Amino acid sequence: MSGSRRRTSHGQCFHCGLPLTEWDAHDDGQGYRVEPTQPAAPPRPARRLAWIVIASMLLALGGLGIQAAYAPIAEAAGSTWYLHGAGGPFMPTNIDNSTPTNAGCCFGNGFGSVGTTYVWPSSFTVSAQTLPASAAGSYTFDYWLNACVGSCTTTISMTFGYSADAACSSITTIVNWSDTFTPANAAIVHATSTNPSAVALVSIPANSYMCWQMVATAKGSKTMDLYYDSSQTPTFVNTPTITVPELGLALLGLALVVPLVARRRLTNSPA
Repeated sequence: MSGSRRRTSHGQCFHCGLPLTEWDAHDDGQGYRVEPTQPAAPPRPARRLAWIVIASMLLALGGLGIQAAYAPIAEAAGSTWYLHGAGGPFMPTNIDNSTPTNAGCCFGNGFGSVGTTYVWPSSFTVSAQTLPASAAGSYTFDYWLNACVGSCTTTISMTFGYSADAACSSITTIVNWSDTFTPANAAIVHATSTNPSAVALVSIPANSYMCWQMVATAKGSKTMDLYYDSSQTPTFVNTPTITVPELGLALLGLALVVPLVARRRLTNSPA
């Protein structure tokens, strides 16, 4: 055969390791085998799959974030602030705009002596805003009391306000009023109390926690219990409209951060 024809390698000699072609008469045709050339491995799909996942996350988070950005900022419907608690003994934890999910009855705290004080700070901060002046009755405390036989009547001073710290250790008062709480002898009491006087305009600073405080100022010989944080006894405070954080805006920020984190992880991962 012509020596000018192109020779194609079909493998190598397992005896000496030299490449073989179909025209080679290597080692008198003995002692070799033809090993087909292995095709190149296909590219790993990890990166492509990762980008598909990232794109899906961006579409979902971005959609929610954009929807929230163009929607009105959320306001507490009726500005209802539910009292919540936890632990054993049961103690106040926070107020927020979520209805209680605890089933059954009854969770609460007793006002065993004059000076007994309970405070519920909000679980989040609010933005800077101004509450317009409001009339008497614009703040309502909707509550539940235990069945109590004997001298159980208790006078409570109630304060709704704001604070710079998460524990509401120092409260700037928006409204304060006192009322007499009277349990019944044989049944749980459900009643309301409202502010008796008009409330002046109030400017709430940014990053403030909302606060609800109750202090016993006078009482009988028996202990009155306030029930709350139960689906059966959902005690709450109704106030004028207060703007609260919107979850969708947080998702918008998350959508902006995800690609940066993902890009870094892909850069550091093996190909």
